[in-house]
Amino acid sequence: MEKLNLYVGKKKVLKLSSFLTLLLICLLPAVSFFFFSAQWKVLKTNDLLERYPVVFNNLSELSLGKIEDQIETLNLSFQKRINNLRDANNLLRDYLIRSYTSSYFLKYMSKLSSEVPNKIYISTALYDGHRLYMEFYEYGTETRVSTSTVEEDLSRFYGNVLVNLIEERNFIGSTKYFHYVVEGTR
Repeated sequence: MEKLNLYVGKKKVLKLSSFLTLLLICLLPAVSFFFFSAQWKVLKTNDLLERYPVVFNNLSELSLGKIEDQIETLNLSFQKRINNLRDANNLLRDYLIRSYTSSYFLKYMSKLSSEVPNKIYISTALYDGHRLYMEFYEYGTETRVSTSTVEEDLSRFYGNVLVNLIEERNFIGSTKYFHYVVEGTR
C-alpha cells in the first residue's frame, strides 16, 4: 500500500528545484522585457544615426545627462547658419534686383529702338538707384513711340514713371524730331 499523508496539520514543503523553477518563471518576463527594451533602444538609435548623421558626428559624448545640452547647442548653431544663409540669399537677391533695375531702362530703350522703324537717340540717361531720368529723341515723319506703353513697361520696375513729349519740330523736309523726357523713381 501507498503511504498517504492525509492528516490536517501537515506543512507543505517546497523543494529547492521547484522554488528555482518558479523563481525563473516569475523573473523571465521582466528579464525578457529588459532585453527587449535594450534592443529597441539600439534599433531606434541606429535609425536616428541613419537619418541624422551630422548631429551624431558633432556630439562629443553620448551620456544621457549631456546629450540634451549638446543637441540644443547644435540646434542653435544650425539656426545661426540658416539665418546667415538666409541673410546672404537676401543680399544676393537685392543685389541682383538692383543691378537689373539699374540697366533695365537702357535695355528697354534698345529693344524699343529696334522695334520702331524711326531712329531713336538717347541723349541723357541717369539712374542713381532712386531716381530715373532719361531724355531721348525720335526722328521720323510721325511718332511711333507710344508714351502710355513706355510708361506701362517701365512701371514694372520703377515707380511714378512719366513719359512726356517735350518738343516736336521739323528737322529736314518732312522728317521731324520728337523730344521725350522720362522720369521715375525706384
